[in-house]
Amino acid sequence: MRVISQERVEGLGISLAPVMVISTLIFVFCMAILMIFRQHCISEGYKISELAIELDKKALEYEAVSQQYSDALRWEVLFDRAEKMNFIFPAGGKVFYVQQ
Repeated sequence: MRVISQERVEGLGISLAPVMVISTLIFVFCMAILMIFRQHCISEGYKISELAIELDKKALEYEAVSQQYSDALRWEVLFDRAEKMNFIFPAGGKVFYVQQ
């Protein structure tokens, strides 16, 4: 078994210390990039979750407003409001013919 010396790598003619330092710096740089990317993904996940909650709230508000609108358009409600405003309605069931 051959041991690689710290001074020179045989066949390449370069010392091992700068190679180890450069490879360590590259490794640390890659890990830092990975951690930044991971943190960004987590942050975006929280934003998506907040938007989903807001969408659910808006859907409930829309459903409530839609129910109020459909209730307001029922003829019983319209007639009750008209009576409160003192409108007079023709008698139901009677037909009036108008001639010129």
